[in-house]
Amino acid sequence: RLTLTNFGGNANISELRIGVWDEWFEHASEPVVNGCTKILHKLQKRGAKVYKISIEDLHLSFIAHLASMGSDFVKYVETHSSALLSCNEGLKLHFIAAGNISEEDIQNIHKIRAKTIKTLRGIFKHCDCIMTPTLPFLASEMPNSKSNDCMEHQLALSRFTFLSNFTGFPAVSTCCGYDSNTNLPISCMIMSRPWHEGTALRVARVVESFVDYKSPLISFRQLQ
Repeated sequence: RLTLTNFGGNANISELRIGVWDEWFEHASEPVVNGCTKILHKLQKRGAKVYKISIEDLHLSFIAHLASMGSDFVKYVETHSSALLSCNEGLKLHFIAAGNISEEDIQNIHKIRAKTIKTLRGIFKHCDCIMTPTLPFLASEMPNSKSNDCMEHQLALSRFTFLSNFTGFPAVSTCCGYDSNTNLPISCMIMSRPWHEGTALRVARVVESFVDYKSPLISFRQLQ
């Protein structure tokens, strides 16, 4: 049952336990790490407790997630082979490799997913949520689609968000501040255990209450 009792910027979070894996949390650019760290300290001042965690075989889970997505795209590429012409060499190799995934590989992906879910369930016995940056860097211009830098950029984009996609655990992303040099927004992600989406939403609402939102240079208001 989803309940949003005690939902708001002034919500009581004195009992909240936030899991943070420093090595993963800090695998981002300096402005992003600084912005997310500041918001984490503000949550602590409101009474939240931070617990140090680690996620076993996280990189293996990331590779399994990529393989899983690649196998889903294979059928599309097979029927739209011209789409490969616009891809860089890295993406072409990704699709070629995905096309050679065997039934045994698929079974191994499911085993890795099951193990990752078990690991997260163990972490959530001691924490109410896990906090990370959403993106590892500030918003930037996308590299040329035919450049190998594009592949690296796309992989980096899912450095933190992939875990929720791979396991199905609920997560929410929200703005947690702005870079002092570029004025670009920084966002953090809060993940909770299944059927506890309310926890992630409450924490996100408290984070929002810390932020003085700024309108972008170009914006379109839906309601006026």
